[in-house]
Amino acid sequence: MAEPTNYVLTVYKTEAAAITGDTSTAFAVDGDGKINTAGQGAGYGFWTHEKYFYRIEANEPVTEFYIDWDDGEDNDPNGKANYTSIKFDTPTFVGITSHIYTGNSTTSGGYFPKIRAKSVDGFMSKFYQNRAGAFSHTGIDVLAGETSLTEGRNDTYRIESDNTTERVPALYPQIKPPVGILKADKKRVYAGIFNNYLYESDNTVDTTGETVTLIEVPNSGSAVRTGVTVRVTHTTTGEDGSKNAGRGDVKVTDMSTGGTATLSNVSKILKVELLNLLEDTVPYNDSGTKSTTKLFPGEKMALVKGSYSSSTEQTIAEVSLGNPIVILDDPRYTVTYDLTESFARTSEQSISNYYIDDGARRLNNGFAHNTKIQESVNDTEATAHSDILNNPTNDNHSVPSGVKRCSYAFDVGFNVVDSDFRWLPKQVLARGQVKMTNPLGTTELRNMQHSFLEHWVNEGHTKNYSDTMEDIATYNWTSDISSSAVLAFKGIDDDEKWVDLEGSNKLAGQGGHATSFLMRGTTAATGSLVRLFANADCDTLADTDNKAMLVCARDSKWTKQYWKTLFNNATVQRGRADYVIPGSSNNTEGVGTVGVGHMNVRVEAYYTGYADSSGSKKVWKPLKYTNKTKHPDYDDSTWYTDGIFEWEEPDDWISVDPATLEDYSFPRGDYFTDAGDAEDESWAYSTHNQAGTIVEDIAGTAEATTITVI
Repeated sequence: MAEPTNYVLTVYKTEAAAITGDTSTAFAVDGDGKINTAGQGAGYGFWTHEKYFYRIEANEPVTEFYIDWDDGEDNDPNGKANYTSIKFDTPTFVGITSHIYTGNSTTSGGYFPKIRAKSVDGFMSKFYQNRAGAFSHTGIDVLAGETSLTEGRNDTYRIESDNTTERVPALYPQIKPPVGILKADKKRVYAGIFNNYLYESDNTVDTTGETVTLIEVPNSGSAVRTGVTVRVTHTTTGEDGSKNAGRGDVKVTDMSTGGTATLSNVSKILKVELLNLLEDTVPYNDSGTKSTTKLFPGEKMALVKGSYSSSTEQTIAEVSLGNPIVILDDPRYTVTYDLTESFARTSEQSISNYYIDDGARRLNNGFAHNTKIQESVNDTEATAHSDILNNPTNDNHSVPSGVKRCSYAFDVGFNVVDSDFRWLPKQVLARGQVKMTNPLGTTELRNMQHSFLEHWVNEGHTKNYSDTMEDIATYNWTSDISSSAVLAFKGIDDDEKWVDLEGSNKLAGQGGHATSFLMRGTTAATGSLVRLFANADCDTLADTDNKAMLVCARDSKWTKQYWKTLFNNATVQRGRADYVIPGSSNNTEGVGTVGVGHMNVRVEAYYTGYADSSGSKKVWKPLKYTNKTKHPDYDDSTWYTDGIFEWEEPDDWISVDPATLEDYSFPRGDYFTDAGDAEDESWAYSTHNQAGTIVEDIAGTAEATTITVI
């Protein structure tokens, strides 16, 4: 690629640059006069749906420039041509105009502008275009006995191709990726039936069916409510227990922990009903006389896949006195996601695939077991500008219709309840992505077939996709289809070392689950030490060992941050549906006790802003946010459940270099300039001053269990 010398038409990113006319700031051209994205310099991607400025030059003064952009239905000035006419009161040598291409030529993938000018005597010149467009001039002339124009001058037609001294570029804008639009029919849904555990990894029904077990919750010992009857309506894989030529049977079975406690060959649970709507006066673990046919407030009867395991997510549905009936596809228990309003940017293309991540993310068992939720750009079928939802291996997220009905359930081993024995409400993050057809067959790493998917990748990191872009020296995508972001963590084990969380963040789902950072009450595994935010030495939130911090920085401001959390039952055995009390040291789980203790966790957030109205000093400033991850009745209970941090965008939220921040404003002192690891300062904050940055100052106490943030 080279500067466009000897060109009568040059293309610039800004009007000011076009007026100046410095060809070193213009879009480069190749040997054939082509302008495209590949081969441009830093920041010079050439895209559809972007305004660029065009400078036209004549070799004598003219009173009008005419440019046919070649994106109309024909090239006839009196017909359906799309053109711009620039007229002057005073004859001039130069004209400046702008244009936005919104498609791509189905003929050859490029456009061949046709230029003409009017002399001071009122005569119009011929039309001139790039030699590669010799066949593209419908409405200007009809060739006589020829299939295309010859290069250079001709005395026959009103249009001719350019020559070596007076060039006209051919324009090949890169098509922008499609736009994914995900809608839901409601924002709040009740816990219902989660059948995904009965599916195989490719999201289809297990051909041999699954075993489903009824358990008492929170009782983890011998059955007590043996006479409580739960009626389950379900489908099987066949009357004889086999697939039976695809036939399934609908069955209704009365279950109890003292009778029929398991079902076999189950392909789907349709309805669960608690038949004994009677309340006992004592809980299951009381020393007094307990009823076998009644439930205490807060006790539940739950269906789990296989046999219950305290270290595996497996709950399909549960019923209780307060919620005695759950029905699959009942509007109260289901939400419908619709991705069909997504669209391709150009008329030549259409949406070919829909992918929906419903946010359930059962990371230890069942649906998508041991499979990454999100693929990196270096994986199969990845696009250059974005990560993609995991599609190639098992098509876990594929939704051919673009519409998906989903339901959710709390897990009796991994979610906790409040003092009224109600589940702590949690939020799920549903995401959608679409893929479009690409009839022009552009190069793999520039095909832009997938819509943008939010991810945490810093453009300054060596792992980033910008390093693998084909034929492009640097990161050239426009701001509406790209992002640069960083998650960086400093833990208690080494408070001078930042850990890049990008790698584990995008591997969620693989290997049971990928941990971004965690808190442990006991010693962590060796590989996890640098990502701990508390340990057994942290007795209080004010303990000096509480040194963990998390930086979230992005090239655009944002107002919501989602967190997926997991209580690690493999480390500390917990009960079923524990009544949780933050900060308590009690380790007796269950209804009717004083509750089970969990660590206190406090997260204070700060943003970068000005210290005063003069703008001379830049500091970390406290950020007021709404915490949807905490226990509703307690402070200092962050990350007890899945949810978001949400805040209003501060008026003075600014992009800064961390070295310019006032030392006194850092949450725990001058935290970014500790002597030590080379990754310490600018890397963690971002090698590019991000538009929005938040730092979380994390403190935890070492009570009974582990919180993992995914």
